[in-house]
Amino acid sequence: MFTPGRVIDDVELRDRTALDAPRAGPATGGLLHAVRGRATRTIETRMLQDALERHHGNVTAMAREMGITRRAIHQKLKRYALPAAPYRCDGRATRR
Repeated sequence: MFTPGRVIDDVELRDRTALDAPRAGPATGGLLHAVRGRATRTIETRMLQDALERHHGNVTAMAREMGITRRAIHQKLKRYALPAAPYRCDGRATRR
């Protein structure tokens, strides 16, 4: 996962989300997984929205800043239903 300036790995994300979740036991394994998934979605969505605003919808600039490929950015935007076009200043629509 990415944050401005650094990468959050799965272990750190697990540690952060585990603090808010009930203590894991046999019956809470699915709950912990759900909490982690929700936290990941929330964090990634917010970071993508912030980057879209900061870079005016420029996916190349977003990818460069986050240290991931343009393709990965496009996949994440699609996964979270975040179109880049509304953030663009020049009014360009996304290519189809």
